[in-house]
Amino acid sequence: PVDKDFDVVIQRGLDLEDDVPIYPSQPPVVSDYNRFLYGLDGGRKNTSEMGGKYYLFSIKLNGLGLNWINKKRDGITKFVLRSSDDLMGIPPEMIEGRKECCQLYSGNQPSTYYRSYLHFVVTVYIPEVETREVINIGRERVTWQGYIINHNGWLSSFGFEFADYVAGPFEYIEVGKDELQDIKLYMYDKFDLTPDTPYFVRARAENEAGIGRGEWVEFRTLA
Repeated sequence: PVDKDFDVVIQRGLDLEDDVPIYPSQPPVVSDYNRFLYGLDGGRKNTSEMGGKYYLFSIKLNGLGLNWINKKRDGITKFVLRSSDDLMGIPPEMIEGRKECCQLYSGNQPSTYYRSYLHFVVTVYIPEVETREVINIGRERVTWQGYIINHNGWLSSFGFEFADYVAGPFEYIEVGKDELQDIKLYMYDKFDLTPDTPYFVRARAENEAGIGRGEWVEFRTLA
């Protein structure tokens, strides 16, 4: 359906009301088609990966796009699709011999045939994570190491739990969140510790299915 490859990008309206984009209106109006009303990048796919006419394809939401989903009861989620050339301000007529087209059926007709759907993929396995050796031990600082064996998809958060003793209350220190890529080894430099004092730390990773934790590792700062 295209003469040249380009990306189809998921965006949303920049103006919000009660955390819901104002644009596009429902039903849409002509004034909604203003390129400056929309922005950000919630996920993208190149048209070369979409197949030919009448092929089915999907565009995965990235971490930012996932945060746009309104999870409240009867919540409204609004997305728009734009071409990467449009985002760069390149109209199709500027490219010689090119007719750019990527048409989607919106479902605004009596039939649901060819209708676009928003699908949710839910992770059902808790991430597996282990606590690695504490390194760079000094009088008031150390470096923690965590290793994610299998994150089973999207990670909503990962970091370390830190405590003075195993059975006591712990502090969760987040290192990263909303990650889709294959995170493996991650580290964190902890400062402002007390010299010659024992502490405990364990790695932690979380997704929709739950929280995975490594074993507690004890370390002592230098005197």
